[in-house]
Amino acid sequence: MKIAFVNQFRNAAENQAYESLRIAAERIGHQLIHCAGSAEVDACQPDFVLAPASTRPKLNDFPHYGILHDPRETYLHERPFFNNLRTHDGWVALADTMLRFARDIAFSVGRDQDIGVYYNSCQKQTRSAGLEPLLRQRSLRLAYFGTNWDKRRSRMFRTMSFEDNIVIGGPPDAWQDLDPKSYCGELVFDGDSVQAKYAECGAGLCLLSDKHFRDDVISNRVLEIASVGALVISCDTPWLRKHFGDSLYYVDQRLPDPLLLKQILAAREEMYRDPAAALQRAAHARHVFEQHFCGEVLLANAVEHHLRVDARRKHAISGSRQRYWPLISVILRCGSRPIETVRRAVESLARQSYGRFHLILVRHHPLDLSSIEQHPWPNIERIETIECPAGNCSKTLWAGLNAVAGDYFSVLDDDDWLFSNHFEELFRPFPASPQQSFFAFSGSVSIEAEARRALGGSLDNRHVSRFGPHNTDRINQIASCIATNAFVASRDLLHDGLLHDPHMDTAEDTLLILSLLSQTRPIFSHAATCVSEVGHPDRISATAHPRRFEDEFTLHTRLSGKYRPPQAPFDSWSALREEWDNRPAAAALSLNAQGQFVAGDDSFFLSSMPDSQLRTVASGWHYSGSKIHPGCGKLSRFQSNLSLRTKPTPWHYAAELRFRRPRNYSGELLMRVELLVKTGRIGVGLLNRTGPHYLFRAQLRAMEATQVVNIPIDDISKAGQLILQTWDEPALAEVELLGVRLLAARES
Repeated sequence: MKIAFVNQFRNAAENQAYESLRIAAERIGHQLIHCAGSAEVDACQPDFVLAPASTRPKLNDFPHYGILHDPRETYLHERPFFNNLRTHDGWVALADTMLRFARDIAFSVGRDQDIGVYYNSCQKQTRSAGLEPLLRQRSLRLAYFGTNWDKRRSRMFRTMSFEDNIVIGGPPDAWQDLDPKSYCGELVFDGDSVQAKYAECGAGLCLLSDKHFRDDVISNRVLEIASVGALVISCDTPWLRKHFGDSLYYVDQRLPDPLLLKQILAAREEMYRDPAAALQRAAHARHVFEQHFCGEVLLANAVEHHLRVDARRKHAISGSRQRYWPLISVILRCGSRPIETVRRAVESLARQSYGRFHLILVRHHPLDLSSIEQHPWPNIERIETIECPAGNCSKTLWAGLNAVAGDYFSVLDDDDWLFSNHFEELFRPFPASPQQSFFAFSGSVSIEAEARRALGGSLDNRHVSRFGPHNTDRINQIASCIATNAFVASRDLLHDGLLHDPHMDTAEDTLLILSLLSQTRPIFSHAATCVSEVGHPDRISATAHPRRFEDEFTLHTRLSGKYRPPQAPFDSWSALREEWDNRPAAAALSLNAQGQFVAGDDSFFLSSMPDSQLRTVASGWHYSGSKIHPGCGKLSRFQSNLSLRTKPTPWHYAAELRFRRPRNYSGELLMRVELLVKTGRIGVGLLNRTGPHYLFRAQLRAMEATQVVNIPIDDISKAGQLILQTWDEPALAEVELLGVRLLAARES
């Protein structure tokens, strides 16, 4: 089999593990391919993927198995790591605690509770430590190798380095405080050099991070040392006692540094006192490794696990096909993008592992669809083309909704696509007959124009952007967790009133989703199986549309009565009034004479005045009273510009700035904000001084040129903080704030 091993790190433990596992895979007839990111996974077309579950979500349409080699605290400390874990199709682990945790996760998301036994172990070795002369001559060297990422027991290792016959290796920056006589430099992570060094030294030490120790999650060091028949001094954990028994020399890792070092040195002395027992222990530890925990055995386990899970999955789907195989109408609006893009979306529908499909093509601009209409697509039983010339967003969507003929319906934008198990995950457990009031949705994967670094250090242009509901009563945010192409719903939810076009240029999909949610309880698949492209230059944000407020007001008005979502505020009139009172100025988009992109209210008279007729009445911001949120940048008294990095949380504030105000001016003003957006999307807004509501808000996308935001201020006493924030998706952005000025009309 062809197995993808996803690892974004360089010169790390995972790199050493990969090289060892690659050798082991070849020995048992499989191919292990290193992939740094999602593009490389697609390129190698594997049978399945092994991925470290904390840092890597499932981002490709191949079976993914998360390797649980991190302790549970890792997943509970950062929500994205926990979400990454749940995106996988299955899990593999070695520690008993993690096997149990994986089974619990599998149950919670309704997936197969068969957890594979696997760990990133090393291959069997032909070399052996020459223990007899080393023991006889008392010349064992105790080796410890690591990147020292967590700086564990730094003082103990420094003290130990002054002892005789100690060998410590790893990156120079990680081991700066050692006695030079004990530091052996950085070993090559080639899958063999580390084991060769253990064999040469004759003994190795294994200590764990505190989190790993508490959760009884082992380190690969034990396996690497045992693989060459070297003697192992290790922290004492239940898992090691269970599997290796007395073949290891145990120390109590909980002791203070001086006592721990004393135990380690005492263990080495015990080896010298009873060399026969030492030889027997080393041989037994190697036997346990080779029989149960070498790379060859564990990779074979992973392959067998994949085959078992895949066979059960196919059997379940086959059984469901015989009982009930739903017809799903899928609305695909097209006409503004090339036929190749539309074909990609249709192909993803034809690959679905569950369901049969009625494809509704709504053509709003001329586009030759014959190659799609005439092709015999698998799974697609019927293709219907509806002409909707020059139709806006809601007209085209509602034309499709009125043509729904299946028991269920879904929406697929022409530039989006689906993983092959999308509908399989949405309908799991598979129904035996048509369901009523059914609404299920998945998380979504975003493909950005450029790669960026996510939490955990992975660099990729794919990221899980939506994963589950938000704890909020804001109507827009309730819907923001569900991508347009993420849901499937039963046809009975399309009541007569809902089938009338609301005449919206934007937010039509939000209205549809919330109208459906008002009638039923949604089911989240706990998988991310739909894919959307975001941040691409040819994509114009709906939030910048000149009719955006009118569309959002339509949305809030329609959802203020009978079809109010249950999560929304109970007093819908107050919520609607709040939207009206705090409506932002309409943000128009234009280019100024200097070639700068300008966002602002073109109905405000100061916005249309040339610079020659404007004067600056205040500029900059106060150091006191301004706030930069943790991890987003630093505020300095001495800089006129400000570099920021937003958090990957929708609408999260990066900066709240107290801008300078004119002392002797009370008329209408124009706030001009100049920025350079380097990556992602940034929100720029002006808060109401009396509450957390916006007087104005606009979004800017990354581009090379400086961008300008013109914010109208009719009463400076109402204006609060200037806000820079993440926009509506959990994506990072980098921006440099170049200046803030308040402008007034020149006096004649």
